Amino acid sequence: MNIAQLLENAARSYPDNAAVCLGPKRILSYRQLCVNAQAVGRGLVERFGLAAGDRVAVIMTNTPEYLEVLFGIWWAGLVAVPINARLHPREVHYILESSAARVCFTNADVEPSIRTLGGTLPDLKGMLSVQQAEYRSLLQCGALERAHRSSSDPAWLF
Repeated sequence: MNIAQLLENAARSYPDNAAVCLGPKRILSYRQLCVNAQAVGRGLVERFGLAAGDRVAVIMTNTPEYLEVLFGIWWAGLVAVPINARLHPREVHYILESSAARVCFTNADVEPSIRTLGGTLPDLKGMLSVQQAEYRSLLQCGALERAHRSSSDPAWLF
């Protein structure tokens, strides 16, 4: 069972229903969220060479893209490493290093305080801000078959 199957089921059952809203504004339907998650997952596999079980950190404030990233990680069979956006950069560094995160997603609220960490972590292949062009290009990667995960495979690493 892959947690992303929950999103796939919702997209199949309620494709046009609102999945992500920001206040009263509808941002994504379940279909759109599923398509975006697949694209993020494919981008992680193809552009960064990640394989099932690799760790992907997420250090972001609450934004609609958080869900795209999280479900994209799971879609590809990767392990999400959510990091509190209020931690000190030294604490973030420790978590990134200890988890062996290969990619780190961030956003404009957090990125300035951790931008210099990327060069100090040999396992980290990329740090992407969801407001930048590199992230938007991931959304163009297209569909990816959902990775199979067994019940003993980790989905999160806290």
